[in-house]
Amino acid sequence: MRPDTIVCLQSMLEKVGIKTMLNELSSTVVFERPLEESFVKKWQLACQGDIAHVVVMPNITLDKLEVFVQDLIQSRARVSVAAMKQIAADARAADPEADA
Repeated sequence: MRPDTIVCLQSMLEKVGIKTMLNELSSTVVFERPLEESFVKKWQLACQGDIAHVVVMPNITLDKLEVFVQDLIQSRARVSVAAMKQIAADARAADPEADA
């Protein structure tokens, strides 16, 4: 049986729109690779292609999982805001009178 923390992490990620997979007999949670490399390094995520995974060890608390998910949400927001700003900048460059 999996510890509750593993299922809890999966539920938290799914609730905020991050698709996950669980290895049935392990403590590994697989999810979409974060785009922000600083987040990947900070949390020492194992990544391959467009997926990442974490191994939820028995000593990991729900508090730590909450911090991880909150940090991931903030990372995704930063990436989204940067992309939106780039689209606006490109539109302004293409049509300098767009804001007029």
